[in-house]
Amino acid sequence: MKRHLLCLAFAAAGCSTYRYEQSTSITAPPKPANCSFDILTSRPDRPYDELGVLDPQRAALGDLASFREAIGADVCRAGGDAVVAEFSSQGYYMSGTVIRYRRQ
Repeated sequence: MKRHLLCLAFAAAGCSTYRYEQSTSITAPPKPANCSFDILTSRPDRPYDELGVLDPQRAALGDLASFREAIGADVCRAGGDAVVAEFSSQGYYMSGTVIRYRRQ
C-alpha cells in the first residue's frame, strides 16, 4: 500500500513520463493537443501505419486514464489515431506503439 501511494504521489508530481520516438519514415500531420485517440490492447484488423513508440522514462503508470493523460500530447503531436498498448507482467500499461489508420 505504501509503495502504491508513493507511485501515485510521483504520478501527480509529473514524474511518470514517456518518451516518444519516431520508428518509421512515415509521418502524419500533427493534431490538436487535446485530440481523441484509441488505446488498443491488440493490433487492429484494419490497415494502419506505425508512426513511433512510447517508452517509459520513469515510473510507469498503471491505469488507463493515467496512461492516456501521460501520452496524449505525444500521440496528438505525432498525428496518431491510436496506441497499441503493451503491459507489464502485473497488467500495468507500460508502453505503446503509436499508429495512424490508413484512409481508404
